[in-house]
This record gives sequence, structure tokens and C-alpha cells, in this order.
Amino acid sequence: RRRGERPATPPPPQRRGATLLQAGELKWPLPRKDTESAEEERSPASMFHAAYHSAPNELLVDGSRVDYERLANAVHQALAADAEVVLPVESVGPAKVTHFTIRRGSPPNRVSYSGGVVVFAIATALQEQFLSFIEFPADDDLPDSPVQYHHHYEAVGDDGAYVASDSLPVIFGLEKPSQQSK
Repeated sequence: RRRGERPATPPPPQRRGATLLQAGELKWPLPRKDTESAEEERSPASMFHAAYHSAPNELLVDGSRVDYERLANAVHQALAADAEVVLPVESVGPAKVTHFTIRRGSPPNRVSYSGGVVVFAIATALQEQFLSFIEFPADDDLPDSPVQYHHHYEAVGDDGAYVASDSLPVIFGLEKPSQQSK
């Protein structure tokens, strides 16, 4: 590969028994299949649920701690190997999301959506800054609140040094253990 040339996009990941949900309205936390048990949630087939909304332009991501560990590992792997890493997701919003692609980018970090693919372009120098948005307090330290614990990853309040002004706003929601069995 020549310098500055984008790597070839890998084919979409094969879904291993996952069924796409049809959600007419966005619900927070994002809906999960009724048949999933807590054990299945922690299985290798566990994956993020993602909802892309074009109006307002935002991405809602709902996942377990295992899902966020996989995302963090994918970021480390993509940056270390200067390669694209693909993570399957289950689409639960009005616009289909087939998978996340994580790749090395230049500062500032940028999240984009096109054709069902969400691309996280993370600069090596800003890796830790991005990862801090997908780290969550221990379960015992989470507030006792009806609102799901979440982080907003967006350019609001940023001067463009960390998150690009044209980056897709993302809300990373952490499922509480009691939600993972629903």
C-alpha cells in the first residue's frame, strides 16, 4: 500500500445467528432481543446495538462491558497495525447500520456514517482521549438512576483539537447488568 492510500474495505462481517430488530421508534436504552439471556449476552456472539438517526444527525450505541472491551481492543489493533478492524453490530434504528469500521486517522478524531457503515477514524495521538469515552465506572459506582449511564462523544464544547467539527455525534450507553438479561 502506498502512503496516503486508503486500505481496501473488508467485506461486511458474517452475522452469527444475530437477527436485525425493526424498531419504529428509538427507545433508550436501545431494545434487545427478548430471547437473550445474561449468559448469551457475554458470549462471543454479543454485539453492540446501534441506531443511526439522520434527523437529528446522531448515533446511539448500546453495549455491555464486553462490547466496549472489544471496541477498545479493535482501536488498539487498528492503530498498531495501521489496518481497518471491523466489528459487527445489530441495527435497531431507522437507518441500517451493518458494522463499525475502526481505522487510523489524522487529528482530530472523526466518526462518520455512510451506506450503513460507521467509521471511527482515530488518531494515534488522540487514542487515549477517545478510549476515555468508552470507559465506564464499576457497576457498584454507577448512579441509581432510571437514565442509562452514557457518554456523549461530540464536537460540542471542543475547539476541534480532539473531535472534528463534522464528526457524527455519538452517545455511548452502558447497559446495567439488569438490562443485559432483558
